[in-house]
Amino acid sequence: YFSRMEPKSAFLLLVLAACLTPVSAGREHERSVENRVRQFIFDNYDKYQQGQLTHRMMKMDVGDALGRSYKEVKANRDLCLLIETEVERITQVCDEGRTTDRNCVYSQILDNKEEL
Repeated sequence: YFSRMEPKSAFLLLVLAACLTPVSAGREHERSVENRVRQFIFDNYDKYQQGQLTHRMMKMDVGDALGRSYKEVKANRDLCLLIETEVERITQVCDEGRTTDRNCVYSQILDNKEEL
């Protein structure tokens, strides 16, 4: 198909494809990290309520899921910010752990979909 296209058109198509692919792949990666943080807090909600979960523990869990070391996760500012942002959302939705129902961890998903 590209061989029959004008060179300029083929180039623009390739540039467009290159620009769009990382965005969707990036958002998919973000969602997998957000889901991992949610699952970690859900699975450890009792400790979360008692203030016994640390960002380090979450970064280690995310790192395990991504096949990265804690140091690699810690060095990645974007990844750290994503984890911290998700923890802040959960903290707000679950009223800083005062909510007794651990399902509050996932209730924000509905809120985010409504915003879209």
